Amino acid sequence: MAKPIDLSGKKFGMLTVINLTAERIARAAVWECVCECGKTVRRSAHNLQAGATISCGCARVSKRPLTSAICEDCGSNYTRPIWGSKSPYCVKCRDKRALVRHQGYSRALGRSPAMRARHERLIAGGICTYCAIRPAREGRQMCGECVLSRATSRLKTKYGLNRGQVSAQLERQNYLCAICRGEMLIPHIDHHHGDGTFRGLLCGSCNRAVGLFKDNPEVMLRAAEYVRANGFHAEAA
Repeated sequence: MAKPIDLSGKKFGMLTVINLTAERIARAAVWECVCECGKTVRRSAHNLQAGATISCGCARVSKRPLTSAICEDCGSNYTRPIWGSKSPYCVKCRDKRALVRHQGYSRALGRSPAMRARHERLIAGGICTYCAIRPAREGRQMCGECVLSRATSRLKTKYGLNRGQVSAQLERQNYLCAICRGEMLIPHIDHHHGDGTFRGLLCGSCNRAVGLFKDNPEVMLRAAEYVRANGFHAEAA
């Protein structure tokens, strides 16, 4: 094979040739080049000498004609190419919509219409809305497995518990809150805030109430006496 012509140090458009590589494209030598934008690329000697390539690609992008538009979601002004992508949304809104398509839900836009319809369809059919496979427990939107799965997430790192311990506690409590004896939508881990000892599983309301009472049983007893003395709902009893 003939020795390739030395192009080291020569400039072709915005590209400056650095050194020869071991690659070959259609028998043509491939040279490593650095573009004026700072990016390093590899181009064949044939394309460099023929003028078929003059940059890493930035020259083509910079010459792309742009037009202004108004985002249909947020109403902000943004620029987009005249040719190519003609999305009616700005970059931020496109990212949000991509997240909804991928996950079905985002904090920015909320649950998508398709996901809301799916959620309602699962509830009507008595199917767990979390796994969409197993039947939901009576009067619930999730099956027992998914209730346990959500309750046991990050248990090991945060509370030092495993799934078996939580499962056994749920069975002991008959899947009811340890304080109000109501059904728990999502079981909450109750622990001693001093030494981190696991105490039981509570519903969200009771878990917050214990925290607001600062885990002080005397304050809780005074609150109970106050409510009894001043009347309370019979249903709550």
